[in-house]
Amino acid sequence: FPVTIPTPTPTPGVKSPQTITFPALGSRFFNESGTELKATASSKLAVTYSTSTPKLCQILYTNSKYYVQPQYPLSGGDNVQCAIVANQAGNASFDAALPIAQTLTFIKQATKVNYRFTGTPTESGVYIYASSVTTNGIALGSTTPVVMSSLTLSVCNVTDVDVYDTVNGLRGTVRAKSDGTCSIKLDFPGDGGQLPSTATWTTSVTTVTGPAVGSNTPQSITFPPLSPNIVTGK
Repeated sequence: FPVTIPTPTPTPGVKSPQTITFPALGSRFFNESGTELKATASSKLAVTYSTSTPKLCQILYTNSKYYVQPQYPLSGGDNVQCAIVANQAGNASFDAALPIAQTLTFIKQATKVNYRFTGTPTESGVYIYASSVTTNGIALGSTTPVVMSSLTLSVCNVTDVDVYDTVNGLRGTVRAKSDGTCSIKLDFPGDGGQLPSTATWTTSVTTVTGPAVGSNTPQSITFPPLSPNIVTGK
C-alpha cells in the first residue's frame, strides 16, 4: 500500500523549514515542445521558477504549469545550456526554501540533404532538386536553402538555382561542358535549430560532341582557291 507522508504541522509562532525537490532536466532539441518543470516543495506550497540565463531561455506559464523554451531568435550555438532555479518563498508558517538549480541543454538536430535529378547532364541542361531534413527528433525541413555548386567546372556547372514551385522545392540546372565526371556539391548550412550537412551528386558526362563550352578552343578556316572565270564577249 502507498505510504502517505503528512504535511508538517507548524508550531504556532515558529516557522517550519521546507525543502524543494527538483528533478533533473537533461537535454532536448531546440525545436521540440516546451519542457515541463516539476519541482515540488515539502510544504506543498507552490513553487516558482527563474532563470539566470534569460538571453538563452524563457519560462512560460500556461494551463497552470510551468515550461521552459529557448529564447528566440536562437543564439546559433550548436548547444545551449539553460539554468533554471526553483524557488519557494515561504509564508507565515514556513521558512523560505533553499533554491534548487537544474540545467537544461538545448541541442541542434542532425540533418541530411536529399536530392533527385532528371537525367544525365547535357549541354542544354537537366534539373537537380535538393532539400534538407532532420534525421533525429521531430522530422523537419528548413527555410534555409541548400547551396549548390560544381566541383568539376571544366565538365559541368550548375546555375539558375531557385524555388520555382511549392511542390518540388529548390531547383538548379546542371549543364554539361565536356565529357568526364561531373560532381555537384549540395550544402545545407544549418540554421538556428539544425546542424549543417552536405551531399555530392556525381555522374558521368558522355554527351558532349564538340569542345567544352567556354574553352576558347582555336579554330581555322579552310578557303579553297577560286578558279579564274573567263568572260567572253559576243
